[in-house]
This record gives sequence, structure tokens and C-alpha cells, in this order.
Amino acid sequence: MNKQSRAMVKYAVCIGAAFAVVLSAGNIDSRKAANTSLSTEASLAGISLTLDDYYTAEVSVNDTEQADTDVSRIVDTEGDDTSEISGENITEEVEVEDTESIEEEQEEPSRYEGMFDDVGISIADDYVHVRKQPTIKSKAVGKLYRGCTAQILEYSGKWVRIKSGNVTGYIKKEFLDIGIGVEDMIEEYGKKYAVVNIPTLKVREKPSTDSACLTLIPIEGRYKVLKETENGWVKILIDGSEDEFCEERTVGYVLGEYVDIDVEFKHAISIKEELAEERRKLRAQQALYEQEQRLKEAQESTPSYTETPSTSYDDNSNNNGGNGNNGNNNNNNNSNNNNNNNNNNNNNNNSNNNNNTTVQNPTNATGSEIASFALQFVGNPYSYGGTSLTEGADCSGFCYAVYRAFGINIPRDSRSQGAGGKAVSMDNLQPGDIILYASGGTIDHAALYIGGGNVVQAHSSDKGIIITPYNYRTPYCARRYV
Repeated sequence: MNKQSRAMVKYAVCIGAAFAVVLSAGNIDSRKAANTSLSTEASLAGISLTLDDYYTAEVSVNDTEQADTDVSRIVDTEGDDTSEISGENITEEVEVEDTESIEEEQEEPSRYEGMFDDVGISIADDYVHVRKQPTIKSKAVGKLYRGCTAQILEYSGKWVRIKSGNVTGYIKKEFLDIGIGVEDMIEEYGKKYAVVNIPTLKVREKPSTDSACLTLIPIEGRYKVLKETENGWVKILIDGSEDEFCEERTVGYVLGEYVDIDVEFKHAISIKEELAEERRKLRAQQALYEQEQRLKEAQESTPSYTETPSTSYDDNSNNNGGNGNNGNNNNNNNSNNNNNNNNNNNNNNNSNNNNNTTVQNPTNATGSEIASFALQFVGNPYSYGGTSLTEGADCSGFCYAVYRAFGINIPRDSRSQGAGGKAVSMDNLQPGDIILYASGGTIDHAALYIGGGNVVQAHSSDKGIIITPYNYRTPYCARRYV
């Protein structure tokens, strides 16, 4: 065959291929149903499509020259990298033509699917006893309070065997709501928490990366979710009260992709756990009473000591409280000047370098003793505006009350506490120091350092008085008052 003949054959083959492309493109609609099923499967399972299926889904133009180019591209990639022929493009194209059917097929399951199978909610007026056996005369092993969840293990007539927390036993079926929907269960009875899944996460003032950074929080930090926005942000409570009028709190936004959402429910409490909690409360009350007696004896044994009157504060008086205590500190300073000979050692050890006042320490307490005393109240409640170690205190109120139990008067609110005392670097912390935290440069939280990199604090209305790492959020400064 001469050169001209070979050229003619080659031209005929090209024309034939182009004609076949046009015929295939015209058959797209007839194969649409098959492609819809295949594309959905490919996009979900990541299965590479065959050359035929990819070609049918992709070729939607009448330009045979372009189609010829596409054929060359597909042939070049066949058997190699199939990233260009994933199911994503096909699914997207089919969705444009038939979005309703595809949306039904590709509807994502709820993140909570299967999580609450065989789970009931207590609807008792207050609580119902969980009994060892399915009879009213059987021994009670725990209490299931209203709103607590319970996993259903088995049915026994009018009774249900359940497991809730550390309690396993029987309650009557009438006290459980078993048919409640998952979303309703979470909304009404659950608490959502955001758990940080990267080393350090910025908390923003508003749901935008252009918004100011309030503070930084560490990996595995756990914070109550207040709201989930439609654009992927999560509003969380870092510390303080959920009350929007609370001045000593930090609330901000984090990107949802950097946190895992966990849901917690209340559970039954065993009789042993209930008794242990009652004993803990009694020990806390006893610790406070004994310290008050020690303080009273110290004051009586020092005739020259003049006790500074305490000041009560309502929920909206934090800033005024700080001013009031500054006045108290000035009174203390005058008292110390009058009794300088009797209290010289205490004055030297407790000098306030920032405002030239003197903090009295009638019991000669050390920072370690103050920190140990504060630990007696872990588990007690948070109360915005409160200064009671047993009934409830907020963050600065807790620090204030701990020091007050030793006869040491410090400012009442966190901002004033950050302005008083002696400045201490984070590398030189000692038990008893007060660590302050800030949002955008404004102090809004206080905690008491106990050593070992930890603080005890009235953390929030959600968690109460707890122990946390001192850097559970970025510290701002530290002050020493003894």
C-alpha cells in the first residue's frame, strides 16, 4: 500500500470514530437511569468507573473535535491514575438533571444514628428507685431522677431491667419514655460538648476568621456547646455563667471542623454514690467551720488586729465590689501602720507592690495552706455573684472567699484581683497564687493555683468548682497575695 492509500485509510478511520462519538452522545438520555445508579455508587464507595461509563457520562457536547480529544485523554489514563474519572463529576451532573431522586438516595444519616437504640428517659415526677429485683419489696440500689437516661436491657412484664451510669436494676416501665425521638431527646435532656481535636484552637468573638481572637484553647479541651451555626461554626462557653449579663465569662466561636461534638445525659445515682456525695458536702462544711474557728482564735490572740468589715455583693455589683474592696485595703493599710510593731513580719511578707496597700494575714497562712483549704470545696456549685464556698460562688468570688477564710481581704472581682497583689511570672507560680484570664486583653476570669500545673476554680454554671490544668485556656497574668 502506497503512502497516499495509507493516508486515505487513516482519514476514513478518524471519520468513523467521530461518527461513533456522535451516535454515543445521542444515547445519553437512554442510559440515564443506569448512569444515575452507577454514579451514586461510585461517589459513595470510591469505585473507579469503566471507560464506557465514564465516557457516556462525560461526553455531553456535539463538538466531535472536542470529543475526539476526550477519547485520547481517556485512553491515556486507562489503567493509570483514575482520579479524573471518580464518581464525583458524574454525581454532580446527574444532580442537575434529577436532583430530587439523588438527594433521597444520598441523604446523610444522622450523626446520632444508632446511638440511642433501646434508650429510655425517666419521666418520674422527681425520681424512681432502681431495685435489685422486679418487685416493689426488693432492695433499692439507686435512684433514676427525671430526665436521666437508661439503657433498656430486658423487659419483664410491667418492669424493665435497665443500666444507667453505675446502676443496674429494675424500674416499672411506666416511668420510662421509650418512644422519644433522638433529636428531641438531645434537645430536651442532653448537653452537647465541643472537644478540641487540634493542638491549639482560636476562639473567635464572632463566627468568622476575620473576627478578633479572644483566647486559645488546647487539644482535648471540653466546652459546653451553646449553639451550632449553619455556616459551620460552634458557639461555646469557655468559663463563667451562661447568663449573657455575666461580666466574668468567656463565650466565643470555634470552627466546627476542629472540634468533635459529644452528647452527655444525666444518669442514675447509686445509693453508695449518693451517700458519698452527702459526706463530701458535710466535710466541706466542717472544713469551713474549723477554719473560721482558727481565724477567730487568731484574731482574739492579737488584740491589735482590727478586722476589716466584709461587704456583700449582688449579681450586678462585681465592679463596684472591686472598688469597695480597694477601700477596705486602704483601711487595712491604716490599721497596719498603727500596729506596725506588732505585725512587722506579716507586713513585710504580704506587701502589695502594685497599690502600696498591705494585706493582713492574722493566721500567718502560707500559699500551700490556702490552696489545700480551697480543695475542700471541689464539687460545690458555681453561682454568679456568689461568695459562698458551700452554697455557690463565681470565679473571683471563690478566690475572694478562700482568702477571706484566713482573714485576708483581697479585691472582690477578677479585674481588681488582677490589678492588686504582687505580679508573678508563669514560670514562678506557687500554690496560693491567683491566675487571671482575659478575653481580648480584658480580664474576665480568676482561678487559684494549687501546684503541679493545676488550678482549682469556680469554673462555670455547667461544671461548678473543679480542678483543671492552669492553661486550660491562655493565662493572662498571675498575682500573689501572701
